[in-house]
Formats: sequence, C-alpha cells, structure tokens
Amino acid sequence: MFVALAVKSASASRRARCPAKEKGEKMHDYLLDIGRRPALRRLVSSIGLPVPQELERQTAPWEEKPLSGRRILVGGTGEFPEILLDDLIGSGAEITVMGEHAEAFLAGGKRLNHPVVEEKEGATGEVYGMLFDATGFRTTEDLDRLYDFFHPRIRRIGRCGRIVVLGRPPEETHDVEEAATLRAIEGFVRSVAREIGRKGATANLLYIEPGAEAALEGPLRFLCSPRSAYISGQPIPLTKRVKLPSPIPFVSPLSGKRALVTGAARGIGAAITTLLTREGAHVIALDRPEDRQVLAEVVGKTRATPLLQDVSAPDAAEKIAEALREDGIDIVVHNAGVTRDRTLAKMDRRFWREAIGINLTAVIRITQRLITDDLSHHNGRIVCLGAVAGIAGN
Repeated sequence: MFVALAVKSASASRRARCPAKEKGEKMHDYLLDIGRRPALRRLVSSIGLPVPQELERQTAPWEEKPLSGRRILVGGTGEFPEILLDDLIGSGAEITVMGEHAEAFLAGGKRLNHPVVEEKEGATGEVYGMLFDATGFRTTEDLDRLYDFFHPRIRRIGRCGRIVVLGRPPEETHDVEEAATLRAIEGFVRSVAREIGRKGATANLLYIEPGAEAALEGPLRFLCSPRSAYISGQPIPLTKRVKLPSPIPFVSPLSGKRALVTGAARGIGAAITTLLTREGAHVIALDRPEDRQVLAEVVGKTRATPLLQDVSAPDAAEKIAEALREDGIDIVVHNAGVTRDRTLAKMDRRFWREAIGINLTAVIRITQRLITDDLSHHNGRIVCLGAVAGIAGN
C-alpha cells in the first residue's frame, strides 16, 4: 500500500543542464550578497525593493532533539494539551506557556522534570517559535483568541522563526458556524505567513483529524525546525489513515527502507538521492542511459544502485517493475520531468507530447505497475514533484 504526496518545486525544469552545478561550483546569489552588506541593503530599501532574508536551513541528518535550545511560546485552547506537551519535550524545545494550557503544561513539566515557564504579563523577549492550539474553536467569537494571542506578540518572532497553528478539519463538522470558523483559521495563517515572511519566518496550519493526535510529533518537529524553511502559509492535513511505528524512529528514520528516485543524475534528483541516503535509505537512482556518466558520480557518492531507463519509453514501467521485483520498494519519488519553454502558438506537437509523456503519463504508468504487481512494502510512500510553472503558468 502506498500513500501519495505532491510537492511543488521552484525549479522550472528538473532536467535542465547547469554546467556550474555539474562541476561542483556553487551558484552565486547576488540578491543574498546584497542582503549581507549593510550599505547595499539601505540603498535597495530606499528605492522600495525588498531585500531577501538569508534563510536558516538544515542539511544534516535528523537529530533526536531538533528544537534543543529553541524557545516555543504556547497558547490557545484545545483538547489534548498533554500530548502537545510530550511532543514538545521530546523534541527538546524550551517551553513558555500561557492561557488555558498553562496549568496542564506546568504540572506536566514538573512531572517529567522538564522546565516549563509561564508567560509573564508584558513580556518582551524574542522567541524562536509560537504554537497556538485552536482545536477547541467552535464559534466565530473564538477567533478573538487568535487576535489576543498574536497581536501583542507577533513582533517577538525572531529571524527565521516559526509559527504553527493547530486546528480541526472543517470537513469534520456539519455545523455551519463551526465549519466557517475553522476555515477562517486558514486565511488567518496565510496572512500571518505573509506578514512575517520578510524575516525569513514561516507560519503553517496543521488540520488534525480526530484520532490522529498521536501522529502530531513528526509534523510538529518538521514545521518548527529549520527543515521547513521553504514551506509557509500552508494548510497541512494530518489524518489517522496511516499506522505509525512504535516508537517512531526520529534518528535515521529511513534505515532499512528502499527508495526509487527518477531523474536522479542531476539537480533536485541528485539532492534527493543524497538526502534519502543520509537518512538511512538505500536508493535506486534512475535516469536515462545517455546520462550514465553523470549518474555514476551520484552513485559513487551515495552508494545508490543505478538504474538506466528512460521513463518515457513504452516498456519503462515493465522494466522498472522487474528491476524492483526481488526486494520491493518503500518509497517512490517521481522527480523526472521536462519543461518546454515555448508559447502554445509556437510549440511543436512533439514537444507537447514529450512534456505530457514524461511529466504525466510516465508517472501514471509506473505507479500503476508498481501497485498492480504489489511491489510496495507496508506503509509505502509515493512523492510526486512538480514545478511551480505547473501551478502558476510559465
């Protein structure tokens, strides 16, 4: 059984050639260079242009306590403060609490020998993150709690900070006012994300299905950590559909897993192969036969297994399935793709068919074959990457 995910990539073409990258050189970002120079920052700001914030990112493998040394301010009203507290303590966060969760958090912190501090009236110190529990919201009057919590404190979010709001899915209720209230939280989070984005900070919403609370810790660790630097203003559903291992392995979480990555020779595909390998997975790195030499360099660095196959070939799905038949697969990352930068009026039919064949038809046929042949292990994952151009146009 597979669970499917869709991810948008900022790259317009995931198979585009980039000579500088292929030689191992870093691309120079002039905007970030301007941001590092005070005089240039003032000049750019004076003419009304935005100055980009250099983002804090995490490239090392997952650690046991990713929020160690980071202070999280917690507020709101919800149904599972004990689970929330356990998850934050497990991630190593320094916790400050206020409002209805204060009593449960302070008592729980004492019981677990983890310091929890109550927010003082008029506090002004900078915090790394804010976590607001809105799972108890039922009416539009409850939305005032968002204003009361964030209005006097939002300026305290530090550079590259994090805001996470927890809510219930609007689809879970038949009450009109409650559904509208829950949906309004989404608009609020998108607005907050835009407001704090100039600091490189992010804001996201977790829609937690009733019964899925035990699965909260993983997404919470991710959204509160530097790993979510490029994700902001997003409503993310958390369901009880997938059964979690117990305990959840937060260090080397992919140990023993097998992953297929298409378009693995260059760019995003090579980076995904490297990342999955660091987290313990064995990667089957797939790319076209003509990219054999470039793929060999990726394989040499990651100890991945090379698989030379053009995903657009008529027999591609059959050959890929045969290559995976003996050991099966846990993760499939559909990364291979092309973009033909032409207007529709100027596009040849062969370019049209090539884009559809690689970006869509190949994904469908390969996925169908893997499912039909029952090659996925229990709780498998399918990740489909797509360019922003596919969402916003080219």
